[in-house]
Amino acid sequence: MQPFASVGSMSRAEATATYIEHHFYPIPVPHGTKKPVLKGWPSLRLTAADIPKYFNGTPQNVGILLGDEFGTTDVDLDARQAIIAASYLLPETACIFGHDSKPASHCIYRADPPIKSVEYADPLDDAIIVELRGRKRDGSIGHQTVVPPSTHKSGEAIRFVDGYAGFPANVDADTLTRAVAKTAAAAILAKYWPKQGCRHAAFLALAGVLCREGWSVADAEQFHYAIYSVLWTGQEDFAASKSEVRSTFEKFLADGQVTGIPALRSLIDPMVVNTALRWLAIKTPSAPTGGEDVGLEPQNTPSCQIDLLSFGLHDAGNAQRLVALHGLDLRYCHAMKKWLVWDGRRWMVDETGQVRKRAKATMAEFIRQAVQQEKSNAKDFAVASLNENRITALLASAECEIPIAPAQLDTYPFLLNCKNGTLDLKTGELREHRREDYVTKLVHFDYDPDTRCDLFLRSIHRMMGDGPDASDPERERSDRMVEYLQKAFGYALSGDVSEKIVFCFFGGGNNGKTTLLEIIRYVIWEYAAQVLIDSLMVRAHGETNNSMADLADLRGCRFVTTSEAEEGQRLNEGKLKYLSAGMGKIKTCRKYENPIEFLATHKLFMDANHKPIIRGTEQAVWNRLKTVVFSVTLPQDEIDKGLLDKLKAEAPGILTWMVTGFQKMMADGLGDPPEVAEAGEAWRDEMDPLKDFLADCCELAPECYCHVTQLRQAYERWANDNGERFPLSRTRFNDRLEKLGCTQTQHRFEGGHHPERAWKGIKLGAEPNRGGVDSRHL
Repeated sequence: MQPFASVGSMSRAEATATYIEHHFYPIPVPHGTKKPVLKGWPSLRLTAADIPKYFNGTPQNVGILLGDEFGTTDVDLDARQAIIAASYLLPETACIFGHDSKPASHCIYRADPPIKSVEYADPLDDAIIVELRGRKRDGSIGHQTVVPPSTHKSGEAIRFVDGYAGFPANVDADTLTRAVAKTAAAAILAKYWPKQGCRHAAFLALAGVLCREGWSVADAEQFHYAIYSVLWTGQEDFAASKSEVRSTFEKFLADGQVTGIPALRSLIDPMVVNTALRWLAIKTPSAPTGGEDVGLEPQNTPSCQIDLLSFGLHDAGNAQRLVALHGLDLRYCHAMKKWLVWDGRRWMVDETGQVRKRAKATMAEFIRQAVQQEKSNAKDFAVASLNENRITALLASAECEIPIAPAQLDTYPFLLNCKNGTLDLKTGELREHRREDYVTKLVHFDYDPDTRCDLFLRSIHRMMGDGPDASDPERERSDRMVEYLQKAFGYALSGDVSEKIVFCFFGGGNNGKTTLLEIIRYVIWEYAAQVLIDSLMVRAHGETNNSMADLADLRGCRFVTTSEAEEGQRLNEGKLKYLSAGMGKIKTCRKYENPIEFLATHKLFMDANHKPIIRGTEQAVWNRLKTVVFSVTLPQDEIDKGLLDKLKAEAPGILTWMVTGFQKMMADGLGDPPEVAEAGEAWRDEMDPLKDFLADCCELAPECYCHVTQLRQAYERWANDNGERFPLSRTRFNDRLEKLGCTQTQHRFEGGHHPERAWKGIKLGAEPNRGGVDSRHL
């Protein structure tokens, strides 16, 4: 809904009435300014009857009160960098406005509880980057923001961004505060990011900082995306951004040797770095912390007895030389526009120039053989071939020699690639790593069937209700749910998608569900991915590059989690079915890459404090959703902020527990315990799109009749009165009535002269607050 879409064409009085109707408190502000002059304005609570007194037709601006009981909050994006970064880092809201020189500079939310205002300023020039504006710092009410259809001091009209004249999003106050701090940090870093030549090193250093701090790969990528978008607006290379983050995280997991804060301080003003890190709640050591590595491991070149002089003296001949020496360990994927290198355990995208190094090593070996055999022409050609342009031509020519398609990668659904070998999940056999499996993922732990995870098991049982004072039925429920989760996570180890299901983890705070998902993701990191929850939700403007990139990230992944769902978001049922249909292949495309097609291998786990809205009634949708409710809220004395780190020490044991879960699932099936089935039915009942309307306004009986138009109009009034964000279309409204047993027919109503279109099996009762019953419906 866009209740404020017409505000720009309204008078100030009409606009004020609209704001009052939707639970805002308007404030009169002098025309072309942003500060109220009315004495006692923070206490002003206008009603419709007060409007003529304060908005009488003279030129005037309209403000809305911030920090009210609804938590009205304005994220005021002062810096250009912040406006761009906000689109990646702030929670989505349907209420955004600005003026021509700063469009989308104000994002309105409803925060719970109301937020105290915070200012984020540039440490070098004191310019405001972002303001989080709610209540005053002492907790009192005293801030407002000027809204459409007001006039900015520059003379520009203040107007809503197209498609964003809707209701503010309801958000958790802490979530919004952290998001604004991230936005400010990304903006200040982008403002002082080094020029060409040092930018890549700065991004690697930033990735190292975030990796050491324990950020997820997805969060770190999103933070990088925000900075990329500021630096290269409209020309962002998100693939490069992703590679910087992922290569750094991978290196950190492998040996802990990545750059970090000292390197970032050497490239960006230390005051800027320290300020950004403070906003991100990252401690800033005054000296290097150790474990940093700014170089690359030397690449050993294999010894070779192949006669490189037998190939032609041209670029194609050089490509054949490279393939002859290194072809077993190299593949080129045209769709991804990437080289892949075999590292002894799996095929990795070349993000460190290893293929180029091997091409140069090949030319060096070519020179050695030419000198040894006194072939002067070959020697001269080989020396010239070390020129960077010739190396580039060599690699371009080699691309077609050893190609591979995305659909050829990670095609064996029951192989799990571990550090000490490749595990066949079906047979339990652990064997050596093989090139021909074309696996691109790796679990960074050894598989040992004898390892244990006692702390993890105690923790997950506690999450499922087995506490110190638990009753026998509560312990039995915990045992059922833990076994179910073991099967679910075990299933996520495989690339099998035949079950066509989505696991939905719901519950409020302090219940452990996010920690549980985080530790599973840590255990099988390369097999895991995170998609933005918006990729599964109904969007006002269709698919975005980010959501398409999200799909590309699923290639080869098996355990996929979502970012947390906001209250009031509506599930895109078609997208859900597409991502969980076991359809075989997914077609998608990253920006600057060719379209790719690959086998679906992922299982989706939705992490949400709020259940998304579902308006469909198809059994196929509800059959996919496996609802796990985390109903236990841990008391403060049981909350261990260091639990995730402690659980990481049990990663090999958790992996063994998951493998056992897969074997149980294969033997007995997933099997929904009653708690999962009941939670799903309760969610479905809650989402019934006509349930409340029928209860409030209608009666169902076989011999009743209701005029088609009258019933539809009654529903539309009810939906509007009740703030229904996603009212049913006429077609879906009719479909739902037919499923209830109602039928459309012709009926002559009392007092009528001819039959009219009517619904049989339903009639209107007295609509709330609208008087009696229309006799034509009886």
